[in-house]
Order: sequence, then structure tokens, then C-alpha cells
Amino acid sequence: MAARPPALPLSVSRKALLVEGSDLAFRRAVDDLVRLAARLQEVRGGLARRMGVTPPQYNIVMHLVRHAPPEGLRLSALAEALGVSLSFVVAECRRLQKKRLIVVRRDPADGRAMLAGLGAAGARALAAAAPVMRRVNDRLFAALSRAELLELGRLAALVHADSAAALAALDDKK
Repeated sequence: MAARPPALPLSVSRKALLVEGSDLAFRRAVDDLVRLAARLQEVRGGLARRMGVTPPQYNIVMHLVRHAPPEGLRLSALAEALGVSLSFVVAECRRLQKKRLIVVRRDPADGRAMLAGLGAAGARALAAAAPVMRRVNDRLFAALSRAELLELGRLAALVHADSAAALAALDDKK
């Protein structure tokens, strides 16, 4: 008879994350989240291609559509919201401006800062992509009720809020 493989050590120690002393439910949830994140990236990549942009450029355009005030959004605020460097946002916004998808101009209140907003070509590209976005998102989230969608968003925000501390824990010497 073959020897039984040694039991794996628990991957969590918080009681709230253990079910009957096992981390199996936690592991399944993480595995599902990893697969979901990869699929979301695939979907975003496909939507970006339809608009003729890269996925990071798609993220910029979509953030500007949802959050830029009429005068535009500061590039520093855009970088912070997307969790990327200002230099990255500046470079990508230059590319998007060359495609006329966004408009970038100096902030009249602070000549050192730059503001970005959606350009006319960007509005047309979004309008053209909207039917596909709706179809894809409706299918992607078909299983969720409104309450479940709101709960999913709340839970994702909670986990994301702790993600910086989790990354820092990788460097802990303990």
C-alpha cells in the first residue's frame, strides 16, 4: 500500500477563514478569485482591442468616462485611482491623445498639473463599443442579483483594502 502524502500545513490561521479546522474552503475561494481575475483581464483585453487601445489605455478611458469632471481629471488623481505611476499615466495619455480619444491640457488653476478628459473620438469609440460591453457584462454577471452584485463589490473592496498589507507581509522577516 502506498504511503499517504503528508498533510499540507494550513495556509491561513484566522479562525474566520477556517471551516471545521480546514483551509479548503479558503483555498477554493482564492482559486476561484484567481481564475476570475484572469478572465476579467481577458474580457477587458477583448474590449480594449475592439476600441483599438491596450488594456491599460482602456482602463484610463473608462475611468475618465466615469469620474472626470467637465474640466477634466488631474493626471496625478488618475494615476492614484488606477494604482499606477504618474509617469505611466502621462505616457499612456500621450498615446491616447495622439489617437484623439482623450484631451489633455494644463490645469488653469495650477499650470504644473495636467487635466485629462474624454475626446470626441473617445466618445464615438465608446458608443461603438457599448453594445458589446453590455452583452459581455450581462453574460459575465448573469448569475448575480442586484444585491449579490453590491455584496460582491463590497467584499472585493474589503479584500483590496488589505492587499497592500498582505504584500508588505511578504517582506516580513517573521
